[in-house]
Formats: sequence, structure tokens, C-alpha cells
Amino acid sequence: MSDRRSRPLSLLSAPDASPVLTREEATALAEKLLGMVRSRSEGVIIEHTARATATVGNGRVLGSTDDDQLSVSFESKFGSGLPVTIGTNQRDDATLRRVVEQATAIATPLPLAEDEEPDDPDDPKYHTYDKKEYLPVSLWHDGTVAAMDAAPGAVAAQVLEQFKGADLVASATVGLTARSALYMYQPGMTAWVRETDCELTVTARTADGTASGWSGQASRDWSTITPRTVVQGAIDLANKGRRPVALEPGRRTAILGPAAVAQLVRRMAPMFDAYDSDNGRTPFSIHSDTGKKNKIGLRVFDPQLTMVSDPADPAGGFAPFFEPNGTGIAGLPLPSSTWVEGGVLQHLAYNIYYSLKMGNTATEQPYSVHLKPVPGTHTATIEEMIAACADGIYVNRFSDVSVVDFKTGTMTGMTRDGCFHIKDGKIDHPVQNYRFIESPFFVFNKVKMIGVPQRVPMGQTPPMPREFRTFFAWPPLGQGARWPRVPMIVPPMMIEDFSFTALADAV
Repeated sequence: MSDRRSRPLSLLSAPDASPVLTREEATALAEKLLGMVRSRSEGVIIEHTARATATVGNGRVLGSTDDDQLSVSFESKFGSGLPVTIGTNQRDDATLRRVVEQATAIATPLPLAEDEEPDDPDDPKYHTYDKKEYLPVSLWHDGTVAAMDAAPGAVAAQVLEQFKGADLVASATVGLTARSALYMYQPGMTAWVRETDCELTVTARTADGTASGWSGQASRDWSTITPRTVVQGAIDLANKGRRPVALEPGRRTAILGPAAVAQLVRRMAPMFDAYDSDNGRTPFSIHSDTGKKNKIGLRVFDPQLTMVSDPADPAGGFAPFFEPNGTGIAGLPLPSSTWVEGGVLQHLAYNIYYSLKMGNTATEQPYSVHLKPVPGTHTATIEEMIAACADGIYVNRFSDVSVVDFKTGTMTGMTRDGCFHIKDGKIDHPVQNYRFIESPFFVFNKVKMIGVPQRVPMGQTPPMPREFRTFFAWPPLGQGARWPRVPMIVPPMMIEDFSFTALADAV
């Protein structure tokens, strides 16, 4: 029997209580807060997150956490400074008044530059979306909420049990989360989302530290996670990777698992920015005398590939509105975006200001992506790709991927947790890891075979200082910064002439 004292505070109210605020509760709280604000505040943002996690490292359970975080943010676009965020788990009137008083005291207007005009509340950019229509999404699964109590501890124990006698060192992270968010503005706009998510990642490493394997799954619905399969996948890769040999780097056929493909795609999102593209700073820029500034309407990927971001995607859905610190005003609706169709660039991401100038619909950069083959394309399993490969490298995933040249999309990183030489249609032997230098805009134009897309867990990363995370890392704050991350669904691929540039001293 589970000990309910270990559960997030919000779960203690009743056995069948929602772990996070319901829409009715969030609305009542927002209205109360706005009623307490004396200064001209444009709106209030309420986010409530409950999370249960467990971690395994060095072959033992390192710990578990149960978080219950309620944050209240006040935003004003009329001459004030940065948005003010205050966290509290108490909702009594006295505490809420203190929250409002603190927010008001902190939100001192920033001084205007000599040539800067104060914001006008009648500016069209604040009233462009008078008809607020949000795509219907279904992101909540009661099964995930029900599993938050016992699943992290049970999975941690299962990981250790499966590793017994394997002569491998285990590490793992399992997490389940429930979240609700409401954005209420005095002009009348109210955005709402309620979602669940979960993720399990496992790494197995040999005792001598020379080989490792990684596996993982992520889903909105915990019932679709199969821990035993994930653990066994990591164990098998680590055992197959024992005694790797150095194989000369160079341009080789590469079979990239979904986790490797996702590490390339996730770094591409800022490159879809319309303003940067029109001003010559991305791979989608055009320098010509014809007046055309970007590659919309031109082929950028292999004709087999289509890339979309759809809040209502059954497999890859996400909140159907801009979240804070994105490229639009928090709460404004997000449309479904087909970025690439049949290899041809269809759309770019317009922030709210550039969309008004250019007459386009504002949309967020692709945090959540579904990269898939066009209808009718033959798909193959990884095993079928290996059988069709005479000489190549299988890459389970990449790590430490960074952008070398934003203008061309060139990236570098290392293979990790499963890298093998393929010879005559079979895995021949494990090889030492490689460093690569490639642009996904080259990679995704050299596709020989493509598989069925699947969601890739992006793993839990340690928090970074806000200024570093905002300017130098992807994803930035907002939808892409939460963990588990918004869904990224990509297929495995067989790529010609992938550029492995050097051997890497990595496991």
C-alpha cells in the first residue's frame, strides 16, 4: 500500500482530487487576483504543476521527489518592466494580498530611452486576436495521474532488479507530471490547458566504463510506457558494445535511430524564425535581386519528408497557445503549422510583431515537431535498414550537439550509448564513438530509407542560469523548457555519406 504522505501536497485533499487546479479553481483564483491589482495590469498567469520522479545512479536509488508548484505571474505591456512571477502554494486571501503587494512593488516601470515612446494600450498588436479560437486538444490522461503515487518507486526497483547479475552499472530517471495553466487578461482573453506527461530513460554501462547503452520512452499516457522493454534495451546495447574497436572516420552510410535524429531536429527550431530568415541569418535565407528573401516554396528536405507542429496531434499535441518567454504574447492562440511538406518549405515562424508587419499569422518556433514520411512512402524497421546496408555505422543517439554555424545549420556532436559497424547487412562489431560535423539540411536530403516515427524522450537536464538558457541553449524558456519536454516525434533514417570527422574519447 502506498504512503500518501509522499505525494504532492495538492493530492492530499481527497483520494480522487485533481493533482492540479481545475479550470474552475484557476479561473476563480485569477479573477480574485486581478480584483486585488490596483495598478493597470494586463493579465495574470497561473501555472500549477505536480511532479513525481525517481532517479537511479551507480546501481542504487539516489532519491525521489514529489513537487507541487503553483506560480502566479503578472504581466503588463503598458510601460512596465519584465513580467513578475511569484510562487506560492497558499490560496488564502491574506497570502494572495501579499503576493499582489510584492508583485506591485517589484514591477517598477523601466525608464524609457530618449527616442522611445511609451506603449499605447490601443496599439493594434494588443487587439489583433479579438476572436480567440484555440485548437481543441486532449492532453490529459487519468492513468498517468493515478500512477504518480507508486510508479516512480516501482520502476526504480524494477531497474535494479533487471540489472542483477548483468555486470553492468545502472542509471535511470523516471518522472510523471500533471500541469494546468490559465492565462487571463482584462480585455477578455482566457487561455487554458491541462496536461499530463511521463518519461523513462535508462543507461547501462559496463563495469570497466568502456561501453554503454541507452533506451527510453515518453508519452502523455503512462499505460503506454513499458519499463521492462526500456531497461532491457539499454542492457542489450551495453552488452553488444563491449570491447569496441577504433574504425577510421570519414563519410559513411549512417543508420540513425530516432534519438539521434531528434538531437538534430531539436536544434533546428530557431532556424525557422521568419525575421532572421528574411534578414539573411538562417539556412532558409535567400540573397537575390528578385526581392525574395526566404526559401518558402523551395525544396529544403528530401521529398519523402514532411514536418508539422500541431497542438491537436494525437501523438504530439501541446498547449494551443503561446506560453511565456516564447515569440508571442502569452495566451495568444497557436495554429497548426506545416513547416515542410514533401520536402518543400511551406511556412516560417512569425513572432507577434513581425507577423503584424508582414500580414502573417503569428506562430511559435517548432518546439514540438512531428517529422514523418509523406503518405505512400515505404517505411522500414531499423533491422531492415541494417540488412540493406553493405557498409555503414549504426548510431543509437547523439549527445552534446551544438550549432557551429547558424547560417548554414552546421552542427557538431558525438555518438553515444550504442555505435556499431555494419558489414554485409549485419552488425559486425562495436566501434569507438565518433565526433561528427554535419548540417541537417544536408542530412535530410540524403535519405535512403525511412522508418515509422516515434516519440523520443529528451532526458532530464540540470537547471541552468536563466541568461545562459535563454540565449545559448535550446529550447528556451516556455513550452520547450519544461520536463518532460513537449513531444518530438521523428523516424529512424538511413543516410548516405554522413560525415564522421574524428574518433571521440566518449562512452
